[in-house]
Amino acid sequence: MAVVRGSWGAALRRMACSTQAPDCESCALAPHCGFRAVFDPLPPIGHALGALSSVPPPYVLSELVPEGRGGWLHLVLLGPAQERLGLALLAMEQACKQGLGRERTPYRVVVAQHWTCAGWQPLRNDRPPAPSVQLLPRPADKTQAAPAMQALHIALHSPVRLQDQGRIIRPEDFTPRRWLMALVRRIGLMADLYGQPLELDYRGLAEMAAQVQMSQASLAWEDDARWSGRQQKTHPMGGVTGSFRMEGPLAAFQPLLGAGQWLHVGKHAAFGQGRYRILESTAQ
Repeated sequence: MAVVRGSWGAALRRMACSTQAPDCESCALAPHCGFRAVFDPLPPIGHALGALSSVPPPYVLSELVPEGRGGWLHLVLLGPAQERLGLALLAMEQACKQGLGRERTPYRVVVAQHWTCAGWQPLRNDRPPAPSVQLLPRPADKTQAAPAMQALHIALHSPVRLQDQGRIIRPEDFTPRRWLMALVRRIGLMADLYGQPLELDYRGLAEMAAQVQMSQASLAWEDDARWSGRQQKTHPMGGVTGSFRMEGPLAAFQPLLGAGQWLHVGKHAAFGQGRYRILESTAQ
């Protein structure tokens, strides 16, 4: 997937760049650039991340279903980046036409579809699609009812790379609390950057996540890496794969778990890492 992302990003830059500058760092047009808006966003003004050199991009690109010599690609765009959907699709067509991978195998975009509440629909060119998923701030709950107990079975479809105080979490250290709170932080940050702040109670969610127990775990470590042509070095992307069952007070996590199936969990989510699916849900 890193190969597809790199080719797509290069095509995006070629199509969007009007200055042909060798780099984007000092470009005066960066705040208005389609490439920066989709692929390499600027730190938001006035946000706590404004002092950082990079922020999580407003996209997730992952492979869903290989099919014959091709397959389906899943692209999620968030917030203002959705206004650049036409540019993103055209860049993907150009990248595929020029060829992907070391052998530069050409591909052709045959079908483009958009997810709606009625399922997958053909993507029309005459108007931009409405957002598929919206997360809104949760209204204040003045009741003191005990959190509902539930059980969820989670399948990790691509390696999830989690860190705890700078240490990579391997299968023997994987816990529901670590996975759930990584999900909470990612969804909260992405909503803050590209939507509406969700006003999440991080401390309360952490306390509930600590009560969640894991069973029927079948987890393994999968090594992976990607080569960065820009930085001329290899980046590790290995992570935990497999499946597990969670049991506990999960009701407050349900909206976040649903959104996480689109946005993924952990590091390198934009590359398709950390993708999961909820296989079953039962109340207790």
